[in-house]
Amino acid sequence: MLTRGCNERQGLGSGPKEEVLSKLLAEAGGNAAAVFVEDRLLTLDKTMADQTLRTKVLPVLAGWGYNTEEQRASASSSGYTVSALHFQPHA
Repeated sequence: MLTRGCNERQGLGSGPKEEVLSKLLAEAGGNAAAVFVEDRLLTLDKTMADQTLRTKVLPVLAGWGYNTEEQRASASSSGYTVSALHFQPHA
């Protein structure tokens, strides 16, 4: 599994997400794999349209982001993992 420290994260201005993922996987070499968490279903679909990435990347739709319940259901039926954060209030 490809892991990157928080100081090495990729963000706005790094380039198209499919290119960034391909670059990170190539840098890791061998049988590297990655988990890609995205909060927009359209972006997740676009990124995962790359057939090479589909074999090396686990796509996860962030259930807390810019998406609707309908989009989360669609993502789930498309085989994506849908994740949600659950916070406990401090006592």
